[in-house]
Amino acid sequence: MKEKNARMIMGFPNQFWIGVVIMIGVFLKIVYDVSAGFELSTHNVGTWTQIVNDIPNSGHIGVIQYYYTYHHLPNFDPTLIVGYSNPPLFYILSALIVQICHVFIGWPIGSVLHCIQCLNAVFVMAGCFIGLGMLGKMGLKGKKYVACLVFVMFFPGFYTLGASLDNTPLAFLFAMLAMSNMVKWYELRTTKCLYKCGIFLGLGMMTSLTALAALVPIVVLYLFARFYDRRSTVKVWAKQGGISLAIALVLGFFYPVRNLIRFGTPIFYIDQETAAWQQVGSYSLWQRIGLPSFQSLTHLHLSEETYYEYNIWGQLFKTSVVDESALNLDFRITHLFAVVLLVLVILFAVLSTVMFVRMMFAGRVGLDHRLFLLSGLVTAVIAYMVTCLTNATVSTMNFRLFPFAVFFLLAGFGLCGKYNEQDGIFEKVTTRIGVAMIIAISVLSAFLFGFYAL
Repeated sequence: MKEKNARMIMGFPNQFWIGVVIMIGVFLKIVYDVSAGFELSTHNVGTWTQIVNDIPNSGHIGVIQYYYTYHHLPNFDPTLIVGYSNPPLFYILSALIVQICHVFIGWPIGSVLHCIQCLNAVFVMAGCFIGLGMLGKMGLKGKKYVACLVFVMFFPGFYTLGASLDNTPLAFLFAMLAMSNMVKWYELRTTKCLYKCGIFLGLGMMTSLTALAALVPIVVLYLFARFYDRRSTVKVWAKQGGISLAIALVLGFFYPVRNLIRFGTPIFYIDQETAAWQQVGSYSLWQRIGLPSFQSLTHLHLSEETYYEYNIWGQLFKTSVVDESALNLDFRITHLFAVVLLVLVILFAVLSTVMFVRMMFAGRVGLDHRLFLLSGLVTAVIAYMVTCLTNATVSTMNFRLFPFAVFFLLAGFGLCGKYNEQDGIFEKVTTRIGVAMIIAISVLSAFLFGFYAL
């Protein structure tokens, strides 16, 4: 009877609330994307204009136009034009969609690009569901599962990520598919899951090299399985793991290696921002990685004033809530709500971090999954810091670079405790506080993004 009651919330089963949350979340994201338009994205989005003298247009739309027009990889140094150093998978798929919808069906180019933007929202939502399923394999269930679902469906960072017209949403989806298949392989030990993991990781890197960060937790879990499982020989493990890794690396690095051979482009080249206001390298290391000032946090929208934008953590949280222009903050009330939302997101991240540390020592989650989650979170944080510090510009400090880190951090909230009377005061109190924060974050996010759409 206790187990049955544990699956009920306000007299309804979890499945009912999961369905309600999904329907509301999907509806609001679609309304937001349809209302906002692809011009909302300001991350080198570019424009679709006539190509003059065979000089391609820059930005993500320019790269899509290039593949649509010429049907081959760039035959020039990709460092010369912004956008062309990115791996090609997203742009090839987008060019194919343009070919089908514009040429064969007759849609205007703007409508097709808007369709691609909405497809990105689908990629983000699919990645979120896959991430929750991955945590479910580790023990996430019951009311905490519903709470985590509410968070990812209304978290503002996934609104803005889904509304972008670039390669990050698809890379996020492939990274989540790769890690989910690795967790599934650990449970079933089927080579099919292992090879699918390699394929999805490779496709993620073919979309954006930020997906490479997912390789570390995947390798950690594979090596852990090898250390504790003596049923197969080292030769078999090395062969299966080597094949999966080779698939990922060949798919993921063929484009940057090609550019390195043909044009001398560095493997991890990032387009350089030349605008003076973008440069933040003159600030000290402590100013950049220390705590952000409250004044910078209340200055929400990106502006040409780097004294507000130099801190990597401040930018991470601000871009996860409002990005550059994702919300209408012209009214005092909406600006106030956005600041409150930002503070709540920061507090929830701190709480989840504390609960994550507790989970590492609580023993409820197995050592295998704890190592997977810990290595994933640490890798995502280090990768973000290295990217921001080695390319000291405002544009590199953005939530969109490593969105899958949310699920490692969310594991702290979702997997801390035992879901029963054995929970201590710490687990009970932090869970209630976390649920209250999630409800407040979701309500504010739904209001602000719904207000923008209207």
